[in-house]
Amino acid sequence: MGVQNLITGKVIKRILKRDEFMINEVSIAVFERDEYGSILRGIDVKTMEQTHAFLELPASEDDVFQFLRAHYRSQKNKVSKKSQKKSPKPKQKHQERKAIEAQRVKEERHKNKYHSKKLRRKN
Repeated sequence: MGVQNLITGKVIKRILKRDEFMINEVSIAVFERDEYGSILRGIDVKTMEQTHAFLELPASEDDVFQFLRAHYRSQKNKVSKKSQKKSPKPKQKHQERKAIEAQRVKEERHKNKYHSKKLRRKN
């Protein structure tokens, strides 16, 4: 096995400041240290709360970047789904469409009937 570079807190803080791991100028993860050790914890960009996703440190460089890229993709998808707008007009039910069509046809027939009576009187 080759020598793997283990990443610790100082390097993580520099990595998190990169633009590639920011969404709307907010970092997608935070570095935390407690009595059990250090972890890299993901942040939900919409609610600005910490997520359940985390990575224990020190970790290999590959693991850290894999975690950050995966979390970035998931957060980017959440933001893009949020920005998609639903159609402002709700779908009509089949009965409602039929009723509207029947009303339109009825009005059209009435206009045609009135128009044809007018023409007959002139002749």
